[in-house]
Amino acid sequence: MSSRITTISLDEQTDKIKDRIPNFSKFVRQCLLRWDALARSPDCPVERLGHPLVGNHCVPAPTRICLKHWPHGSPRREDWKEFRHMLEFDSFHMDRDRLLDAWPHLSQFNCPEEWIQHRAEIANVAQIEFDDMELSGNAKPKKDRRKGKKRRSIRQLLRLLASK
Repeated sequence: MSSRITTISLDEQTDKIKDRIPNFSKFVRQCLLRWDALARSPDCPVERLGHPLVGNHCVPAPTRICLKHWPHGSPRREDWKEFRHMLEFDSFHMDRDRLLDAWPHLSQFNCPEEWIQHRAEIANVAQIEFDDMELSGNAKPKKDRRKGKKRRSIRQLLRLLASK
C-alpha cells in the first residue's frame, strides 16, 4: 500500500505530546483505523476470508485490527499461547474441574474466551476512547492559492505600469 503525506495542525501542547510518540505516523494511522472500525459495525478480516476461528476468536495480528473479536486490542503473545493450550486441554478433557486444576485463575471467568478478553484489556489499557471525543471545529480554513497569485499578478502589473 502506498503512503500519502498529509499535513495536520497542532497547537503547542499537542506538538509536545507528538514529540513523545516514537512513530507518530503509525500512531495516527492506528487511531484512524480504530475510529473507522468503531464508526461502522466492526467485521473480521479472517471471517470475511472464510478462515476458521480459534475458540470463537481470530488469531490476533499486530498488522490488522479486528475490533469484532479484539475490541480492546490484541492480547500479549504469551497469553494467546496459554489460551490455545487451554482450548486444546478443554477440548480433549471436556471437564471444567480438570481445566480449573490446570489453570486455577480461570475460576474467576466462565470460559477461556472470557479470560483472553480480560488479558487483552490488561495488555491494552492505553487505548483511546472515541465516544466522547469532539471531532468537529478548530480546523483552519484552507487558503485559496489562486487568489494570492491573482493579487500578485495585479500588483506586478500595477508596478510595471507605474514605472513607465
